[in-house]
Amino acid sequence: MKFNLRNCWILPFFSTIWLGCSEKDVSIGGLFPTVLIEASQILPFDQAATEVSFIPLRIPENQAINLSCRSSELTVYGNHLYFATKCMNQFAIHVFDLEGNYRRSYEKQGDGPEEYAWLQGMYIKNDTLTLSAGKGELVQYRLPDFRFIRRIEVGSYLFLNNFRALGPDTWLLSGEYDGTLDADGKYPVFVKKDVQSEKSEGIGLLGTPVSAEISEGEIADFGQGYLLNYAFSDTIFHFLNGRAEPIVRMHYGDRHPPKTAIYLEEDAFFESLQTQRMAFNMGNIGHTDGTCRVRVFGLEKKASFDLDDAASFPIHEVFFSLHSPAPVATPMLGGLNAKGTSYAGYFFDILQPEDWARALETGSLGLHGESLQQVVSRDSDFEEPVIVRYQVRTNGR
Repeated sequence: MKFNLRNCWILPFFSTIWLGCSEKDVSIGGLFPTVLIEASQILPFDQAATEVSFIPLRIPENQAINLSCRSSELTVYGNHLYFATKCMNQFAIHVFDLEGNYRRSYEKQGDGPEEYAWLQGMYIKNDTLTLSAGKGELVQYRLPDFRFIRRIEVGSYLFLNNFRALGPDTWLLSGEYDGTLDADGKYPVFVKKDVQSEKSEGIGLLGTPVSAEISEGEIADFGQGYLLNYAFSDTIFHFLNGRAEPIVRMHYGDRHPPKTAIYLEEDAFFESLQTQRMAFNMGNIGHTDGTCRVRVFGLEKKASFDLDDAASFPIHEVFFSLHSPAPVATPMLGGLNAKGTSYAGYFFDILQPEDWARALETGSLGLHGESLQQVVSRDSDFEEPVIVRYQVRTNGR
């Protein structure tokens, strides 16, 4: 059977690890830091998080907008939240202020010269909104008026969620694996693409089909460069001046996967998920104010694990400050196909109605559950997403 986590409802629910990227070895040894991450670092959310607030996304009654799309993405830019719905026939971006009040929507779905056919990913910089529009096309618009700028052909990717501009005509990309492997059974997870010459080249980071079963590689802003991560890698990389260098290594103690895990056949990999034999990096990455974010599966076994129930997966978020060698882990709140963000020292996660309802029912928010209950009870029929905004309480912050 085909078990592609990247296209499955369980993928975005996987745990998140937050790693500090210091210049000294903080754990196991080596030329760059190694962070030891184990189940003993797991805490309830209300013990791990601080400065917690809940932002309900409120739609005016005269607006027929559906935000309860299971595939969504959030970006914070300036004083606004940009909430993208990425479900079929719902490819739009809705803008809210930081209190959750609706401001406007951007939608130009179609086949016209200034439209986009799909919405697979977004990135905002210098008042320019770049959308991945499917079939290897990027489309750019000027904010705030959503004025069309240009279309950019970057390849033949069926799916492209992660991209950054390296120059006017040069891009760093991580798209869907196309099945092509080298003699060692690997493929380039990230490529540099010059759209003028149409030349593409890898940057030396290679994955295997097991990596592709989980996700594409991810890119996060980091100073003048970027942080790079991909599934089953034990290392986070810093991309700067055209080169990717290791910046931090992850180790999961006695649950660390063997080196052979990256070459598992599909059935063996599926069996390893069912039995929760090991912890592994899911390939996501984020960064804000000295704290990095990746996602990991299986820090500890979970007796109630059920492949048909995403909420039962053994998934945790782990936070690590640059100023502290001790990670802090906490169960992920929800999200499924909802991609949160980080900004100005805070983390922002999307809770769809079923996610915040489950959090209230199970008490997973601890002491913060009462605040969420107050927020969703202001309107008797409130059924919209809620954004949870928080910092992380670690030994170094």
